[in-house]
Amino acid sequence: MKKIACHTLYLPSGIRLSGVVMELDADGYLSGWHPLVAEEPFVEWRSGVCVVLPFGDCPERHMPGLGAYLDRLPPMKLGEAYVVWYADGMAADEEKNFTGAFFEKWG
Repeated sequence: MKKIACHTLYLPSGIRLSGVVMELDADGYLSGWHPLVAEEPFVEWRSGVCVVLPFGDCPERHMPGLGAYLDRLPPMKLGEAYVVWYADGMAADEEKNFTGAFFEKWG
């Protein structure tokens, strides 16, 4: 398992979480998350924004309307595969303004 922390995490359905530690399984899929309340061992820190998308989807397919696309996705379901993408070049305080961000897949 790999743990990654970020300032802002956008989930399918457009929910925005702040200060989150994500847990990825051995295959790189999101297996859970929890609030970052104190420093934790073995957590990789990435400042900025992460986006969770269903397996097989990629952010570039929806640019520049990624924010609207996230809002239309159904809430996450247990047992389905989700992938975490890091939005490089996007400040954590930008509200779903993904234009110009470069995305890197984690896992």
